[in-house]
Amino acid sequence: MIAAAVVAAVFVLYVATYASIPAGDGYWVLNNIERGDLVLLFNPPSLLTQLGFFGLRRLADRLGLPVETLTIIQTVNALAAGIGAAVLHALVRTLGGSRLLGALSAALLAVSFGYWYFADGEMQLLSLVVLLVIVWLIARARARGDWTWRFVAGVALLNSLAVMLRQENVLFGLAAVALLTVGRRWRPAMRDALVYAAAGALGTWTAALLIGLGWAPGVETVGGAVQWYLWIFRVHVGATQDFQGFEHATRFDVPRVVKGQLTALIAGTQPVVDSMRDRALLGRPYVLGLIALTVAAYAAMAVLALELRRLRRLVETRLLATAVWILAYKLLVHAWLWPTVTKYQVVTVPPLIILAVLGVIAAQKAADRARARRLTGLVAALVAIVFVVDLGGGILPWRHYGQMKAALEARRASAFRADDLFISSESGIDPIFARLYRGGGAQHVGVKDAFIQMPPREAFASIRAAIDRQLALGRRVFVYNFVPGPYSLVGINQGPRRTGPPLTARDFEIFLGELQTSYALRPVFSYWEESKAPLYLFGERLEPFFEIGARS
Repeated sequence: MIAAAVVAAVFVLYVATYASIPAGDGYWVLNNIERGDLVLLFNPPSLLTQLGFFGLRRLADRLGLPVETLTIIQTVNALAAGIGAAVLHALVRTLGGSRLLGALSAALLAVSFGYWYFADGEMQLLSLVVLLVIVWLIARARARGDWTWRFVAGVALLNSLAVMLRQENVLFGLAAVALLTVGRRWRPAMRDALVYAAAGALGTWTAALLIGLGWAPGVETVGGAVQWYLWIFRVHVGATQDFQGFEHATRFDVPRVVKGQLTALIAGTQPVVDSMRDRALLGRPYVLGLIALTVAAYAAMAVLALELRRLRRLVETRLLATAVWILAYKLLVHAWLWPTVTKYQVVTVPPLIILAVLGVIAAQKAADRARARRLTGLVAALVAIVFVVDLGGGILPWRHYGQMKAALEARRASAFRADDLFISSESGIDPIFARLYRGGGAQHVGVKDAFIQMPPREAFASIRAAIDRQLALGRRVFVYNFVPGPYSLVGINQGPRRTGPPLTARDFEIFLGELQTSYALRPVFSYWEESKAPLYLFGERLEPFFEIGARS
């Protein structure tokens, strides 16, 4: 009964707060599915997740259901999020926690920022639910004290399913093996570890080779299938990532991975970090409120973490397995690749919550009622704080941003033409005007791309030439977000043809000034640019959208 209530409550919360636009790489996913681009659909990182949504899209079409692809993904993710929260409730109960603590743990997962926000059109949740089921099954088996090699092989195959849904979940096997083996005699522990590794590897590679050889475009041999599936070693491992161009970044980036993980729990982490760089933010009551609540959440987590010292022994199965779950992803993936990209940190939010409540469970088991009530109340306060901060500082601003984009989409349909030329540098509204990830159909000059491919003066000259050609044909030209945001500047300055000192925003402001001198720039409207300001400041700084015309 409680599980059904958790699923229903999370489902309703998510559906009620979704935006009309996808989060993260959602536009790219939608484009792959709606165009039926087989090369991109068979992209290994989220292979079965993406193919599953593609299958649902096709099913809806065959049934004649007038439902948007984003709605399909949002609905499935809302249901998956509810199931994941319910499984966490069951896990806390299995570990010895009370019904109330189980419900609070489920609520904390549901309102955590990354879990909630990226349910809106992203690919993380389905595989995370499978991981939670694996942990629950193993914890239940350990509580009963008896299982067979068939059980071990079964949960290993579930891990294979999680890997096919989201590829980096191969690392979860380390946590599962720790949960299966710690605290047991070495012979049966070693047997289960070997069975898990063998069954998991067999399941994963059988599925990968069958899918690769059977359907993946361009894969015709076993060797080709292996290369296709191990894409990360060709594309990312050893290659410079954009984030490494930021000041203070290192190849193994611990501070940023900590920041990324905390943001996945509570969105207020971003204003906390931003205020360290820009003290003026502390003068805004709204931002100061987010920071104060976030610091209070950190304090609550710290108090709950201190309760771990009351466990009967520090190195115990639950604690070690949870720590392995977190460290495996952090040390082997997150600290090397995209450490601050919040969506990749969602996978380690559940073990963070488990660590937070293990001390509370110990107090409840010890029949220390006063301490147990106090700690349970602290968990409840943490849930309330995280909910308020994530709703006000992340979910609602994103929903309002979606409303702005919907208005711009309608405006594009009524006031713009197919032969209009748009010039921008990685803008949040590129999917609307440049039709980025929307199947094309627009003329667009990417400022970042031009400056990556050629020296600054040549790049600027090429942009001016494109403007002149368009105006000579009697057609319209529009420019927005010409000055690149911080991430775009990093990409420009890391371009293989870049020489000389790094370009700055000021260089592009000078270029834009030259355009204003040579042409007539007429403001058409203003909009909020996501590449220039954090989400919690939605609407506070607007960017102009210009039409460029010849000077009379």
